[in-house]
Amino acid sequence: MEVNDNALEILDLIYHKTEKDPITGTEIEGSNYAEGYYQRGRYFASIKESIQARRFFEKAATLDPAHYLASMELGENAIRLANFGEADKLLNESLKRFENFKQSYGAREEDETLIQGNVGRIYFDKARIQYLSAAGIHEKDKITEFPGRKIYPFRARAAMDTVAKTRSMELKNSLEGFSKAESVQTDENEYTLIRRWRTPLPPEIQRELRYFKGWVDYMSGDFAASLNEWSGFEDEEEYN
Repeated sequence: MEVNDNALEILDLIYHKTEKDPITGTEIEGSNYAEGYYQRGRYFASIKESIQARRFFEKAATLDPAHYLASMELGENAIRLANFGEADKLLNESLKRFENFKQSYGAREEDETLIQGNVGRIYFDKARIQYLSAAGIHEKDKITEFPGRKIYPFRARAAMDTVAKTRSMELKNSLEGFSKAESVQTDENEYTLIRRWRTPLPPEIQRELRYFKGWVDYMSGDFAASLNEWSGFEDEEEYN
């Protein structure tokens, strides 16, 4: 049996199982178990079945108001579809859930996933939206067409209009979000349980974060800062 098939079979077992909550004594049916839907969503996301993944993340977010990771996954899906307005709403909802319920994380067995999650990823996603929305000269420019036409205010040939100035400021403001994403990992004011069990941001996100920060510095004419962010990217192990 393939690993993927085995994972799906286990998730199916959860769906059809009924357990009693050790604290409340209430019976929980697998069909109403938010974490099961969330893990199904992660499974389908891993095999690039985005529509199926979104359906399960939506179900998880609906069943469990504390599940900030399900909302985050929905936000990231919206980013991939370039629906930045919807993505920002979902990410704000994710932050709201985390702040409202973090003091109670650990009371349920399924909270292990929420404790190990990294809220810094949400700040990264929000900053990424700012960056992608502001990194072009005109709104019609396609940021995916590298190198594309980007804002270089320090050497502009003509004075920027109000819209361009606003977008340039948004680009710089994205640095605050990227820095917040990094600082979450060492936030000593967070609850001890969350601080101890929180997993680091995935290496690919850490690299992407530094890449974006370097580009903002570069576009602002701070070449030394951009080189500092990009140092090490030439190492082969960064991409393995």
